[in-house]
Amino acid sequence: MTWINRLLRHREVERHLDKELRFHFDEMVSDLCAKGAARDEALRVARLQFGGMEQVKEDCRDARGTRWVEDLGADLRYASRALRKSPGFAVVAVASLALGIGANTAVFSVLDFLMLRLLPGVQAPRELSALARDGDKEPDFRFSWPLYEKMRARMPAGTSAAAMTPMTTLNLAATGAAAESVRGQLVSGEYFQLFGVKPAAGRVFGPEDSRRLGGHPVAVVSHGYWLRRFSGDASVVGRGVTINGAALTIVGVAQQGFLGPHPGDNAEVWVPLQMQQELHYAQNANMNDADTNKPWPPQRGISWLMVFVRVPGGTSIQPVLDSCSAALHADNELLGGLDSDPAWREQMRKQRVIAEPAGKGLSDMREAVSAPLSVLMITVGLVLLIACANIANLLLARASSRRREFAVRLSIGAGRGRLIRQMLTESALLSLIGGVAGFVAGVWLKDVLVRMAGSGQSSIGPGLQVPLNWHVLAFTAVLCLGSGLLFGLAPALRSTRADLGTDLKSGSRTAGHEGGAHGRRWTLGKFLVVGQVAICLVLLVGATLFALTLRNLSTVDPGFQREHVLAVRIDPRTAGVPTDRLPALYQELLRQVEAVPGVRTASLSLYSPLSGAARASGFYIPGLPAAPGESRVMQVNLGTPGLFAAYGIQFVQGRGFTATDTAKAPLVAVINEAMAKKYFGGSAALGRHFQEGAASAPYTIVGVVRDVRMNDLREAVSPMAWFPLSQNPDEYVRSLDIRTAGDPEAMASTIRTVVNRAAPALPVRSVTALSRQFESALSKEAFVARLTAVFAGIALLLACLGLYGVMAYAVSRRTSELGLRSALGATRGHVLWLVMRETLGMAVVGAVLGLGLTIASMRLAARLLYGLSPDDPLTLAGSALALIATALFAGYWPARRASRVDPVVALRCE
Repeated sequence: MTWINRLLRHREVERHLDKELRFHFDEMVSDLCAKGAARDEALRVARLQFGGMEQVKEDCRDARGTRWVEDLGADLRYASRALRKSPGFAVVAVASLALGIGANTAVFSVLDFLMLRLLPGVQAPRELSALARDGDKEPDFRFSWPLYEKMRARMPAGTSAAAMTPMTTLNLAATGAAAESVRGQLVSGEYFQLFGVKPAAGRVFGPEDSRRLGGHPVAVVSHGYWLRRFSGDASVVGRGVTINGAALTIVGVAQQGFLGPHPGDNAEVWVPLQMQQELHYAQNANMNDADTNKPWPPQRGISWLMVFVRVPGGTSIQPVLDSCSAALHADNELLGGLDSDPAWREQMRKQRVIAEPAGKGLSDMREAVSAPLSVLMITVGLVLLIACANIANLLLARASSRRREFAVRLSIGAGRGRLIRQMLTESALLSLIGGVAGFVAGVWLKDVLVRMAGSGQSSIGPGLQVPLNWHVLAFTAVLCLGSGLLFGLAPALRSTRADLGTDLKSGSRTAGHEGGAHGRRWTLGKFLVVGQVAICLVLLVGATLFALTLRNLSTVDPGFQREHVLAVRIDPRTAGVPTDRLPALYQELLRQVEAVPGVRTASLSLYSPLSGAARASGFYIPGLPAAPGESRVMQVNLGTPGLFAAYGIQFVQGRGFTATDTAKAPLVAVINEAMAKKYFGGSAALGRHFQEGAASAPYTIVGVVRDVRMNDLREAVSPMAWFPLSQNPDEYVRSLDIRTAGDPEAMASTIRTVVNRAAPALPVRSVTALSRQFESALSKEAFVARLTAVFAGIALLLACLGLYGVMAYAVSRRTSELGLRSALGATRGHVLWLVMRETLGMAVVGAVLGLGLTIASMRLAARLLYGLSPDDPLTLAGSALALIATALFAGYWPARRASRVDPVVALRCE
């Protein structure tokens, strides 16, 4: 019988053992009687030779090899009875653990999903890499289609590649259904083959879907979208849909689990990139001597595609990079426009293709949340440490009251290791219950965390589903085991190191040498409190710095008036509006919106401030050549005459756009102060000229406005130029900007109705007050500030509870001493100060240690701060004083109780 069977059939095995031993005993008695011994004498001799029945049973159990499991079961039963006898202790300990483990589980689950998990539904994801051009500041992942084909043709045998756009929003309408916004990609035919994705229905793309420009009107939908939108109907294959105004046919459904290469931004539909013009796709492009109105795939001067490659395991990627770099150099030689610039030619000659590991995918969201999530992970880890220190103090107090019990057990033969194992079992049971409760809390907190972070253009996407997997389960299990050892080992070792003579003579109340004069020494419990105070100060300073950062950014002057402005995000490009109909559409939109009561002015622009969108372009100034290695780049926006009034952007000099700035009039531009000061001497900018390309027509500067922070409140203002939409009539704008007389949010539904009436086919992505957009731009800072403040508050509460518990226990152990002091003439104030002095000592020592930890640790989070340094003296001093004051408040109540001890009662208590 195996040991597992022996465990499962424990009662049967015990009955069999008892029966067999009694059989052998009876046989021994019978043999003795057969030899002539009397019955009573035979029983006596048999007992002497056979030994005690229970002792023999114990030897047999040891021989079975299951004794340790049986002892564990006994220890668990004993531990559960002990916890039931102390419900207050059990509730406090489990709640502290559940809070700490739950918070850690929640943050880790999001961290694992966005930063650690390999791409789901992909074969051998570790073999994937994303190609990029090395740049001065950061890699550029954009390549043109001709360059991609050239690089793919030169790659070594066994290497595969695919080109794709970043994730974009598409307007999809199934037959007989309303249009909806979906996330999708334009991809080359090798896309699904590269990722090893098979069809769940129909087919996926192949190399034949990349051959003819505009000749592949097909689409593949994701498995999740197939279930949600088409209820898993297999007849969806072959069904027609309209995407961005283009008629396409669904030819397949991707396999379950594949979500694309961008974690947190799941793809729902894929379309061949040769359909770029039919889908009116025009995003994420770097232009150089290009015509955006013509199809993009044939144009070498439009870099708009990401390139992923797969290199078989065990093979170096360097030959791939060398061949791609050679193709890049050859392509750069063919580009026009800048080839007369020696600095540019030198830069292009040095440029190489590099590779970024892509097994976990590429994600802008990951870049945005990596630092905040890392800070939160450290924060909740420190909260768990404080919780463990609290429980360790509680266990020390419980163990101290049980020292007489332990002394008795040791004196009658119990081993110290056996007692330590029993106490660790109690700790393990406590951590197991806390871990289960923490895991349940973590599941709920995870969703709360995602919802809190789900606002803002650079945050965790709304609606993001973060699944629980074995990584999270293993992490929670390790936390349970680690925390149980952390708070259980020290009390177990300390409480079993007994002085038998002293502990057996003393009562339980004074056992442990913690009373009398010994109560004033630095015990393990006090060291734990000092550690709690130090860690709490780190969290308190961090929370204060993040709160001040949020305040500083909230008071930054963005250069525009954010009140009474409504930003309506529209998308005429995905609606398939032809460029020759755009001017009429724009005029009708503005006419109907401006007729709405409460609208002061309305305008159209490429994008609104802090919307997450941007456009940049190189520029040239006649007569002012760029210095060697200098890169002249300006941010670009287009707008109608009411743009500056709608946003309250103030003019420093000159004028804005007027009705006379038509397509036939001389080209004009308005620039910001940063561009005027850097390149045109400030006030001398009016009437000066610049060009977007070396061979393009010049723009005349007619106005200079205050600097506007269009993209990020943290970044320094860069050169920017605005151009009239009337001189760029074929541009697709994406923002309808409205200044209102009253509350803009109250007019949101009215404006949406008016836009739908003026252009029924025009998708309205969102209608947002600019003030909300401003708050959204600070969502990351608000997210970090709120959560660190919450966890710092929890840490402060736990630290104060720990200090209160230690001092209350110390006072209870020193009742006779304090009573004697009072009987000898000590005043209440003297006794009060006697206890408060210990509290102050622990708080000050903890604060000093915490200041050192804070200065060292906060430098790691320096890039999340704004307008202050990690070692800001006012923040450090204020946080330390606040912590010491709170600690004194927590210690006052035990001190107050100590000062009111009745000497007569205290002297009789022993």
